[in-house]
Amino acid sequence: MRACCTVAFLGLMLIGCGDEKKSSTAKDRSSKDQAKKENRNANNKPDVAGEPAPAGAGGEKPGAPADLKPQTRMVIYTGRVELLVDDFDEGQAKLASVIEANKAYVAHSETIGEPGTPRSGKWTLRVPVAGFDTLMDAIAGLGEARKKSKDSDDVTDRYFDTKATVVNLEASEKTLRELYKQHQVAGKLPEILEVGREVTRVRGEIDVRVGQMKRWESLTDYSTLEVSMRDRKGYVPPESPEFDTQIGRTWTTSLEALISTGKGVVLFAVAVAPWLGVLLVLGLLVGLPIRLLRRRAKSPPVISPSPPTLSDT
Repeated sequence: MRACCTVAFLGLMLIGCGDEKKSSTAKDRSSKDQAKKENRNANNKPDVAGEPAPAGAGGEKPGAPADLKPQTRMVIYTGRVELLVDDFDEGQAKLASVIEANKAYVAHSETIGEPGTPRSGKWTLRVPVAGFDTLMDAIAGLGEARKKSKDSDDVTDRYFDTKATVVNLEASEKTLRELYKQHQVAGKLPEILEVGREVTRVRGEIDVRVGQMKRWESLTDYSTLEVSMRDRKGYVPPESPEFDTQIGRTWTTSLEALISTGKGVVLFAVAVAPWLGVLLVLGLLVGLPIRLLRRRAKSPPVISPSPPTLSDT
């Protein structure tokens, strides 16, 4: 009977120990799962009070480059409008008022007019992107629009690829400058010069790309519009020149032609002067033998006296 009680007691003790081990193991597993869950929530939690997010938050790898892709597209807009107007002067005045009203500016302008021919003009306008279409429509309404076109060039990918290249080149430049300082202390002259040339080359590539980026930024902020305007009728000057004006113009033109001719003669004489000595020497070298030959040809032949014969005696 005692033996049975002892065995039963030992069995209960073993069962209790096993349950205790299982409960401790379950507790450890639950605590680990809770810790993992808290870490995951901490990593996915947004920044608070300006604190930076931990490395690898949001699924990003530590040390990964920043996302340089834009929020909006960078597009260069260009347009062209060709107008035919009844009054060129009035068309110019209206164009100036439309440009001012749309906060644009004239980058280049050119007008051409000759008596009896229609006058024409060309303008290159720069306008903020937001007012490009408005300005284009307003100018097209100033007369008969013979042509109206609009083009676009998306430079988004090229811009941000260039920006990423600049970031990498600047990092290389920083490394090269540190290496240059080290060589200045304990390096040889050829090594210093070689590193210096490499620093100059990298800085040149950076400047070229930064300049291109600035041009893209300018072209995307302000669109370009080419405007050409032509008059329907021929151009008649306000006043025809008087007779005395014509006399003065003719006298001036003739005097300018005389001065120009005199300058040409003087310049020709100056250009020929160095060759006169050479021509004189050549004339002497060639002329003297010719003169001697001519003198010999003109002189009469000398007849020698014949000896006396027997009949003469």
